[in-house]
Amino acid sequence: MEKAFDTKVLVERLKAKGLDVAEEMVEIIVGETLDWAGESCAMHPNLMVKAMGVPAVAMLKPIALGLVDKIDGHVG
Repeated sequence: MEKAFDTKVLVERLKAKGLDVAEEMVEIIVGETLDWAGESCAMHPNLMVKAMGVPAVAMLKPIALGLVDKIDGHVG
């Protein structure tokens, strides 16, 4: 990999494992996974997980979804 978070490399790795991934499917998976992680952090009994996890997931979600949006080579 030549640059960080290169989505083309990710797609090729997934295809090599037999997963032909459509951008829409990845968007759903990433979005739901991050929603689940945020909700889990919010209800976690450890206050550090709540205090740091919730905002971290909130900041990560738009970044991750922005990268997912580029999988097919087009924005949008």
